[in-house]
Amino acid sequence: TSGFLEEVESHSTGVSYPAITATDLVNLSITLPTVAEQEVIAAYLDDVTGKIDALISEKQKQVEDIRAYRTSLITETVTHGLNPDANLRPSGIDWLGDIPEHWKIVRLGLLFNAKAGGDAKPELYSSKKDLLHPFPVYTNSQVENQVYAYTSEAPFKSGSITVTGRGDIGRAFLRKEDFDAIIRLIVLFPINEVDCNYYKYFIDTVIPFLSDSAAVGQLSASQITNYLLAVPPLSEQQAIADFLDAKTAKIDELISELTKQIDELAEYKQAVITEAVTGKVDVCDYKPLI
Repeated sequence: TSGFLEEVESHSTGVSYPAITATDLVNLSITLPTVAEQEVIAAYLDDVTGKIDALISEKQKQVEDIRAYRTSLITETVTHGLNPDANLRPSGIDWLGDIPEHWKIVRLGLLFNAKAGGDAKPELYSSKKDLLHPFPVYTNSQVENQVYAYTSEAPFKSGSITVTGRGDIGRAFLRKEDFDAIIRLIVLFPINEVDCNYYKYFIDTVIPFLSDSAAVGQLSASQITNYLLAVPPLSEQQAIADFLDAKTAKIDELISELTKQIDELAEYKQAVITEAVTGKVDVCDYKPLI
């Protein structure tokens, strides 16, 4: 229970790796029902928490299925477009497959300049956004809105795409305000007329990035410029991006709601356990259903 964990933590020592000694642990006080009561409470909790865990697993599977659908929807749309009757042709790229016959294929470096973020500049940073530090600093995070710090200088302009270049490489986000990027985060800024929102979806979902390191994933700015991109007409890029914005917003809202339900079930499970093992709820008359 959380109460027992808090008691253990309060008797733990150490900063970087807090620990409790065996002597302190065995000297903690705990409740002591009769053995018969312990057995009934344990049986009750096995039954109830098992049902809660089954509900959690079911909702987690729903989230996994919805995320898989989201990925397949993006992949299908950014590679085939919105016209189901469009004539297709082989792209010549195994991982891309067929594309509409009027689309082109070009190297990423012909559409974008790429630059990797440098070292952090703590003298320019603040932990909070304020008048002197209005610009976010991003690093290699898998979370779109996770900000490392705020800075007084923003070398990169809004409308650019950031791509994670270390760890889980290839995660792409469209940045809608001026910003700074650090620690190998790759920034793509267009040199031709393109819809960056379309290419955010394409880069994030379709390209199978290969790492230059077997240990920690690494992707350099020079490497990413050699990957190939599909190039629909600009009007199609914009239409595809708008379509996916609307569709993924609804999907993400559903995922968020299911995730909230999973968290609530986990909290309810802990509450049930706490109430039962501390005697706040009398379960001595409990008889499991067979």
